[in-house]
Amino acid sequence: MDRKDTWTSEDDGLLAITVLDCLRNGQTQLEAFKIVAEGLKRTEAACGFRWNSTVRKQYGDQIKEAKAIGRKNKPKVASVEIKKNEAITIGSVEEPAQPNSFDQLFDTVIEGMKEIKSRYNDLLKENEKLRDKLIQYNTNDLQDLLMLMRKAVDLDVVKNLINEEKPTG
Repeated sequence: MDRKDTWTSEDDGLLAITVLDCLRNGQTQLEAFKIVAEGLKRTEAACGFRWNSTVRKQYGDQIKEAKAIGRKNKPKVASVEIKKNEAITIGSVEEPAQPNSFDQLFDTVIEGMKEIKSRYNDLLKENEKLRDKLIQYNTNDLQDLLMLMRKAVDLDVVKNLINEEKPTG
């Protein structure tokens, strides 16, 4: 595999989503690293190192939740018992959870990014409206202040006129 040094935020996001999804499905982080490594053309070790050194710290609560869900969803593994010269007995078996394909995970990441982008655009529009209101309020406040200053100046002029008209002594 070619070495790809720089991790992007999209790579980190894909790693996080994949690990959390695998944990929720009762799978291990190692299985998630394998899926991500394939999709990002990195080694499983590089994915594991990035997860443990950087990304994992940002997802503490989600990891706990995913593991709790995963314990409930953990696939039952067939127990096989073989004794010499005896038949093989197999315990209860459930269909193991199949890991999501890279394409499905990638689609999930893209959908998440689209939702984030949509929310971001909504916030930009809201921000613009609030900025316009603030400018309007500031303009109104400035006009009110100028009006008060004019009144104060007018009152001061009137006071001066009154003081000049008063006979002294």
